[in-house]
Amino acid sequence: MPYQLNWFIPKRIVMLEYWGELTETEIYASDIDLCRYYDEGDSTAAHIHQLCIFDASSKNHSLAVLMALKWPKHPRNGWMVGVGQANTLERILGGFAAQLFKIHFRSFDTLEQAVDFLYSVDPTLPKFRRPSTPTRGDHQP
Repeated sequence: MPYQLNWFIPKRIVMLEYWGELTETEIYASDIDLCRYYDEGDSTAAHIHQLCIFDASSKNHSLAVLMALKWPKHPRNGWMVGVGQANTLERILGGFAAQLFKIHFRSFDTLEQAVDFLYSVDPTLPKFRRPSTPTRGDHQP
């Protein structure tokens, strides 16, 4: 599958990496997986945040597919920060989708900017050593 989920900060920030083109079936599978991570997150934390890494070949899906997703309505959904959206149109569409779903979303050029932002909006996040930029699946908090 062209996506992978891992804890970036255990039980507080989920890292969701997308690469290549996802089918609708894969989008729905990632939605189920992400909701499971939210359910398994730190029970004392109000929100679990999502750090999404997009590669240049990720594509947008229809509004009907996006509207069927469950994670935006999950009660523990915190901020979603995106890294790697290649162009201005993708950033605009991301902002539009955030308004439509009523979610907190920001897009950044680098992983460091995204993580710094999450720490600025959620002071309850545990401290961690800053990793070098991870590649698929190799982040160790």
